Amino acid sequence: MKKNYIRTLFVFLLVSALLLLSACSASSDGYYENEPENGYTDTNGDKTEVGTTEGVTEVNPNGKIIRNVVLRGETKDFDTALETLKNKISENGGYVEKSSVTGGESLGSNRKSSRNAVYTIRIPAEKLDNFLEKTEDMLNIISSSETTTDVTLEYYDIQSRMNTLEAKRAALEKMLEQATSLNDIRTLQDDLYEVIGEIEAYRSKLNVFDSKVSYSTVDLTITEVIEYTEIKEEEPTFWERISTTFLKTWTGFWEFCQDLAVFLVGAMPVFCVFGVIGLIVLLIIVLVKKRNRKRLQRWKEQNKQ
Repeated sequence: MKKNYIRTLFVFLLVSALLLLSACSASSDGYYENEPENGYTDTNGDKTEVGTTEGVTEVNPNGKIIRNVVLRGETKDFDTALETLKNKISENGGYVEKSSVTGGESLGSNRKSSRNAVYTIRIPAEKLDNFLEKTEDMLNIISSSETTTDVTLEYYDIQSRMNTLEAKRAALEKMLEQATSLNDIRTLQDDLYEVIGEIEAYRSKLNVFDSKVSYSTVDLTITEVIEYTEIKEEEPTFWERISTTFLKTWTGFWEFCQDLAVFLVGAMPVFCVFGVIGLIVLLIIVLVKKRNRKRLQRWKEQNKQ
């Protein structure tokens, strides 16, 4: 018992001496001495100011940024614009996730309603700016917005959890190989299946993040117009608003009158048929009423006699 106590005391004194020597060595090297007031001195003797960003990389190369862009544009040549858009998408390595084209119905008098195309486009993140620049040159952009979502922390947190679950999975598989009891085997299998399910769920979420980070999303609406919309930086005056509203109302009323006239002319044969049918029905009603009147008059005369 006494020998163990002496041995423990000796080890304690030896460790304390080593720690004391390392502290003295650090102090003698000047690591804490002669410290600059507003910075530190590196191995080359150069002073770097505290709080400066010079020489610091601001963009994290491993960052996970999701970019979504919404654009609304106009074109006078609808078919050419769509064809050019498809070529630009292909040139930038993107693809169309979904699209739809509406409008173009005939309104008569060689007039058609304006067409609208709605696209959801996926473009490689590194080529997004180039694609947007080409699109702005191709269309008259009347509105645009962009949102960015930083999922870096969530992404690597999920990866860390997956690594932990993978280690747990390996341990469960090893325990399952060594298990002999049927009850233990069932319990380990249930735990293993639960861990595998969590891993797959996390992997699916990472795949979604990878897809959205690698390929940015562009929601693009293209409208066919006769004249481009003038985008004014300043708010319109009161009289400008009145004149614009009056012109729009008058234009809408005139177009309504034209459409109504076209409808009435086109429906003239139908009106003629219904008119003839109406006249026949009216004639039958008049004849029936006249006949009933005569019968009533005869009935009254017979009753008087």
